[in-house]
This record gives sequence, structure tokens and C-alpha cells, in this order.
Amino acid sequence: MRLLLFWPVWLNPEIAYIKGETRGTDEFYYHNAGIELSRGESFNGDISRVPGYPLYLGVFYKLFSSADPRLPLFIQILATSALVLFVAKLASDLFGKYPGIVAGIIYAASPVSALFADRTTTEPLGSVFYFLSLYFLHKALQYRGLRDWRPWAIIALAGVVLGFALMVAKVGIYLLYVIPIALFLVLWSGFFAPSSARTSVSALAPLVFFIAGFLIIFPWMARNETMYGTSFLFAGNGQNLFYGFAGATLQEAYGLSSKEAEEKLFSIRDESAAPLSQKTGDAAITDLGFSIIAEHPFAYAYAHAKSVAKGLFGSPMRGAGYKSQFFGFFEKSRAVYGVMVGLHLYHIAYFAVYAIMLVFGYAMLWQRRGEVLARHPVTVILVLMSLYFIFIYGPMFANGSRYHVIAIPFNAVIAGLAAPSVLHGIKQSLWK
Repeated sequence: MRLLLFWPVWLNPEIAYIKGETRGTDEFYYHNAGIELSRGESFNGDISRVPGYPLYLGVFYKLFSSADPRLPLFIQILATSALVLFVAKLASDLFGKYPGIVAGIIYAASPVSALFADRTTTEPLGSVFYFLSLYFLHKALQYRGLRDWRPWAIIALAGVVLGFALMVAKVGIYLLYVIPIALFLVLWSGFFAPSSARTSVSALAPLVFFIAGFLIIFPWMARNETMYGTSFLFAGNGQNLFYGFAGATLQEAYGLSSKEAEEKLFSIRDESAAPLSQKTGDAAITDLGFSIIAEHPFAYAYAHAKSVAKGLFGSPMRGAGYKSQFFGFFEKSRAVYGVMVGLHLYHIAYFAVYAIMLVFGYAMLWQRRGEVLARHPVTVILVLMSLYFIFIYGPMFANGSRYHVIAIPFNAVIAGLAAPSVLHGIKQSLWK
């Protein structure tokens, strides 16, 4: 399906980074940043960006002396297609053969993953790295004992892959700290080593994972310290917190439209005299955002939940900008309109099944938690990463289902767990 949806991009590469006539998008930014790097220019991204994806594009642009995104996007499509096998394998290892097959199908058939795989945005490639990090942790925890060097090497590899994921799609930054804690708890359970060695294993394995990942992102943190006076991997997200999270909070608290909420935010910002420079202004605008959320916690909780639901099950057509792309670059024919209608209908059918399977998967995971965790404690980290990518964006989800891309492979594994029960229920209904 990914290759099928790639044909408009192949015919007109601008579709990959322009939504109709809109050029001020993330996709357009990454494309231009890749061009600059291919010319030997320094990365001019601000402190809110990480360089992994522009560098990925820039390598191809440099090698082929052309700013044509089709080849890097084709490789990106192949990578996300290959991820189907890893999703199926992990689900099969954790829950059995049929859950593995169904998990692979759920991910392969995802319209959100397919539609965004041919866009110059960070989420598709980031989803590959994030999931592979979990997969390698799973492989490491399949070993029992301390004397074999291989599990330690695989844990280090998982950390390195997470580091690459952070350099491509920064949203998982907190996982670098949360996963080692979860890994400590998993190892402390005694799964990986006998009780006599439990303390050393529990401490060393998470440390190996953290150091391996940290070494990948450290050079960029050092760059930010030199240029902006902050040692974080990125900053500048106060704008998202203020205009996105706090803005959605005001909408729910006072029943405002998005335009009215934006005007109220401008008024609050101006009255506070918050500095606007990137180096000093982000902390001030972040504090303002948190203060608004603190004043209206229930409105924020409602806005967050509503936006998450919208991102999980909202139409990928809006977020991907495919309507404007098809009608902007191709003739407004009945055939094109038919494609759009078909994709919408497919989206509705897919997400009806996806939602049911995901809810049942989580319910069954809770019901069988003792059995599953005893056999495969890495499931703790799977659930952690699934919930993390579902909830981390919050009101930013309202901008489209693009922000759900990274969560899909993790959710597919959990949804696969429901496969035997759902199939059994269908058989019973048919035979009645």
C-alpha cells in the first residue's frame, strides 16, 4: 500500500514537502535544510530542531547532486515496510503466532503510516528507530545469565538506536531516562539473573543502555551549550506549550474559538513582557503556558483527552494534506475524487477495527498481566512506549494524525494480542 500511495510523489516530488500552496510546513523546512547540508552549509536549524532527518535527506541530495526527495522517501518507505516484519516478530514472541500475524497486518494496513511514509517529515523514520530500540531490548532480555557478552552488546545497541531515534524525532527524549528506570524494575524482578547477581545486573544494564544513547546525542547537546547556552538536546518548545497546550486549555475553559484563544494568548504574552529571543524567551513563555494550565487543570485534562482521541482516530487525510495535494497538483477529475473518497472509506473501516482491537488488546493484557510479565517482562517497556507516544503530544494531536505515526507499531503489537479472542468471538457468532 505504501508503494501504491507513492505514485503521486513519483509523478510530482513537490507533493512530499508542499501542501497545496503551503510552504511554511515542517516538511518544507526539512527539505530545505537537507538542501543546505548537501551544499556544505552548516545546519542553520534553531534550538528547537535536531539534525538527524535533514542530514538523512542531505546525504542523498549530495550523492546525486539533486534536491529530489524521491529516493530518500523510497528508502523510507522500504524501512517502514520492513518494520512490519519486526512488529510481527515481536508480537509473535510475546503473545503467539496468530497475534504476531495480526499485529503485522494491522501495522502494514495503517493508512496513517502509509500516507506519511512518503512525506519529508521525521515521524516515519523515527518510528523505525524507536521500535527497533524496543526490539533489541527484547532480544537482550531473552538471554539468561551474566557470563555471555551478547546481551550486554545488544542492550548497548538498543541504547545507540534510541539515540539515533532522538536525533531524528526528538519527541522521545524522556524515554532516554524513563526506559532505564523501567529496565531496572524489569531486571530487579529476577528475570535476567539469579537473586545473588540481581543488584549488579539491575544497575549495570540500564546504565549501559543510558550511556550508549547519551553518547549519540551528546555532541548535539554540546553544540547547543556553545551556541545557545543550554545543554539540552533541544529547547524552544515553549511555543508549542503556550500556543498549543495553553491555547487549547483556554478554548475549553472559556468556550473560545481557536482565533479568540490565540488573541487572548497574545494579550497575556504582551502583558507579561516575556522576552521573545529564542535563547531567553523560551523559559518565560513556558512559565506562562504552565501558569494557564495550572489555573484550569480540568479544562486542560479535557482538551488533552479530546485531542488524543482526535489524533488516534481522526482522518489522516487532513493531517497529510492529501486533499490539497491531489487537487493542487492534479486535475480535479472524477478519478482523483474517487481515490479521495476511497481512502476516506478505507480509513473509517480500518480505524473501526483498529480501535476495537487496541481496546481489547489492552484489556487482555491487563487480564493476563501476571502470565505475560512472568514470561516476557519487556512487555512493561512495550506498554510504556505505547502510552508515551499516545499521550505525549496532547493538544498538538489536533494538528493531524501525523503525530500518531510513531505510536502505531507499538499499538499494533498490543492490538495483536486480542486477535485469538476476537476471531473466536466471530466464529461463535457465525456458527450460531
